[in-house]
Amino acid sequence: MNLHPFRLLLFVCLMSLFFSCDHTNSDSNNEGQATKVTVKDLGSEPSKKENTKNPKKATNEKPLLQISIKGDDVSPQSIIKITANGVEEEITENAACQELKKADFVKNDIPAKAEAACFCWWAGYGVNYYVAQENGTATIYQKYTGEGDEDQTWEVYEKAEEDDFVPSGFAVLDVAEGDLNADGRKDMLLILAENNEYESSDVEHPAARPLLLLLRDEKGQLQKARQNNQTVLCVHCGGVMGDPYSKMVIKGNYFSIEHFGGSGHKWTQIVTYKYDEKAKEWYLHKFGGENIDPSGASEETVRTSKDFGKIKFEEVHIYKEALTEKGAKELVKVGMPLDKVQAANGKAFELLGFEIDGYLAGRVNDWKGGKLKGKQVRFEVTNDLPIEEYQQIMGDSAYPSDHPIMQKAGLIVIEVK
Repeated sequence: MNLHPFRLLLFVCLMSLFFSCDHTNSDSNNEGQATKVTVKDLGSEPSKKENTKNPKKATNEKPLLQISIKGDDVSPQSIIKITANGVEEEITENAACQELKKADFVKNDIPAKAEAACFCWWAGYGVNYYVAQENGTATIYQKYTGEGDEDQTWEVYEKAEEDDFVPSGFAVLDVAEGDLNADGRKDMLLILAENNEYESSDVEHPAARPLLLLLRDEKGQLQKARQNNQTVLCVHCGGVMGDPYSKMVIKGNYFSIEHFGGSGHKWTQIVTYKYDEKAKEWYLHKFGGENIDPSGASEETVRTSKDFGKIKFEEVHIYKEALTEKGAKELVKVGMPLDKVQAANGKAFELLGFEIDGYLAGRVNDWKGGKLKGKQVRFEVTNDLPIEEYQQIMGDSAYPSDHPIMQKAGLIVIEVK
């Protein structure tokens, strides 16, 4: 049986619709750069309304354009999926779409710079999509070829200037802008976090959260000046309260990193740095915070450079003993037993119970005005105790260091700050 020529042509066209195309950028200079996906309509006016959506995390993927066909030969529907830099945008066209060959770009008003193009048409309605690489940015262009259709513009992802400082495997945790070195330019503080920090980090082995000092040069470009990997607490260091990181503050020649955590007993921690214009360096200026008990009563502890000396920004390690007062290592050390710490303090003190937050368990809560006031010390139990005795020093209540069970538990210092 002979087919009508029109039906034969329609059958061939429909069979050619089922395709997917994956085009990548051959320009090696753009490798490793973050990309932007923008759908633009050629010839649209600047006054056209724009709809900006939240970007997804960057993964430095090459742009991918895929088309799938749904519907039937009466009411075809094409799903155009655009993926670039981890951002995925799906466009539905009530038309049949097919790939355009490079040789057909010119007659379809597709510029030579395009890497891939698709043509959609149905019942007098037409639209073209094409992908181009421009200055490391993958851009998807949309151009209507039918009549009576109004062009639209929307942006999916836009590269931020701090993206150039984000290595593979990391994401931006927070950004703060201000003048960090008294030159009148707007600089940036940038905190990074590992993509899998929830799985890879714990209080005993905290994953680094790098803090970068980015200074703006005379041309307005950001340049990395300093980096510290141990001044922002880890994601699990806040105990029951969760991620302890709160915010960054820039004011004058100072900037601070603020934390908050705990459970029944809560605590705050503020680390402040100061820029020395003469030395052109940032130094630790102040380290402190509050311990707040369940009743709301609080005790504030603040140490300054008079206590810990001159420490450069990049040398500060908040998990170690770098921030203790002068002479503190002689007064109390890791591994020291409870009786010697009590003797160094000159009197009994209070510490929190065990089997609570790892960050709080066995931590000194109140030095009772002794010589060690202001020190942050944490103990652990080393002796085996009958369960009924151990239960007497469990929980987030405060217990005196001269409590009989505390004396019997074989407590030793495991942390000094």
